[in-house]
Amino acid sequence: MKWRIHSAGTLLLLLVFSSVSHASGQKSESLTPGAKYLSQASAEKNAMNEAIKVYLERNPPEVISKSIYATVEKAQPASVPAYAREKVLSLLKENITPEIMAKMISAGLKRNFTVAEIEVLSKYDESQLSDDLKKKNEIFKFQVSSEIGLLLAASSG
Repeated sequence: MKWRIHSAGTLLLLLVFSSVSHASGQKSESLTPGAKYLSQASAEKNAMNEAIKVYLERNPPEVISKSIYATVEKAQPASVPAYAREKVLSLLKENITPEIMAKMISAGLKRNFTVAEIEVLSKYDESQLSDDLKKKNEIFKFQVSSEIGLLLAASSG
């Protein structure tokens, strides 16, 4: 009987199931290369999620949301009518919630940093970071700020 692989998902399932011994109902002692890869990928994902959790505990999205709100509130010129200022602030409150900030920050951390780098960012003040990590952190902050801007633009239209 010939096996045909119809997709990468089918191949992945075959690799996982090949490490299971059906006769005994227990996993075999030696993992296939595919199963080892899945195990490593799972461990890396868990480590990344844990590092991000620690980062968010030390940099609470609630505080960041409030800081953004306060900064925008202070930056609005007095010449802007009160109703227009309130509209902007209301838009911020509705769309830049701590939950949304947590998602944006998490995605940005995953895109820009390794687990070890996130751990360093969680532990040290920006002034204590290496030049390379400072540059990466600036890119990360710019990306998150851009996402906030896009979200607000889409929400106000």
